[in-house]
Amino acid sequence: MDIITWVIIIFLARICDVSLGTLRVQMIVRRKKYLAGIIGFFEVMIFIVIVANVIRNFYNIWAIIAYCSGFGTGTIVGISISELMNKDLLCTTVISPGKWIDIETKLRDLGFGVTAFLGRGKDDKCYILRIVCKEKDFEQLKREVLVIDAKAVIYAQLLIDMKGGYLTKIRKGK
Repeated sequence: MDIITWVIIIFLARICDVSLGTLRVQMIVRRKKYLAGIIGFFEVMIFIVIVANVIRNFYNIWAIIAYCSGFGTGTIVGISISELMNKDLLCTTVISPGKWIDIETKLRDLGFGVTAFLGRGKDDKCYILRIVCKEKDFEQLKREVLVIDAKAVIYAQLLIDMKGGYLTKIRKGK
């Protein structure tokens, strides 16, 4: 096999195995262990075949460059694929002792489902808002909250599973 063909194969194979690695990690986080295992099998099979050939031809600088470039490109491709697949839901919590009603109203006006409940902070009572949203909507939600209360506490947790609720913002087509 000529060197140009071999360098292209190394580059493309490395993109594939690194992209698969990124997807495997996503499946692990989502607790899809069997799918993660299957992806891992193919990821490592590609990796072993390619790395063995690169090591065998260690003095071929083009093979090493293709290997390294494939890794970098595979990282970008893997993250891009992950973003396209990303339909992750977050359970977002907002704590704002003084401005919670304005935040709740604004978020509802934007189509977010909000649940408010009373909490107790160090100095006084406060309201805690819970909002379920897609990960892609989290930045907008955070911006809107911080415009109203720059000192609000905001954090989000990945939801593994969910059923029911008022979720206008995450319905199909929104």
